[in-house]
Amino acid sequence: MSRLVKNRRLARAQRRIMIKPESAWLSAVGEIEIGIGRASYATWLKSARFIKYEDGQFVIGVQNGYVKEWMETRLLSQLKRVLMKL
Repeated sequence: MSRLVKNRRLARAQRRIMIKPESAWLSAVGEIEIGIGRASYATWLKSARFIKYEDGQFVIGVQNGYVKEWMETRLLSQLKRVLMKL
């Protein structure tokens, strides 16, 4: 592995450590809003709240079980992908 690739991976890992989980969540939500549109965002994601980051997982509060299920089936993979890029 080249030194440049190692340095890029290290820089990416350091960025992940430096960004606060709350900021990462807000950034991810903002990016997803662009992708799903304002109406879907207002219906499904706007009320979601960052609760805590623990053991490498984000804990998010939502208003009811229906929203939780919708987010898990329709947004979970997208949320993971966006958060991994940050």
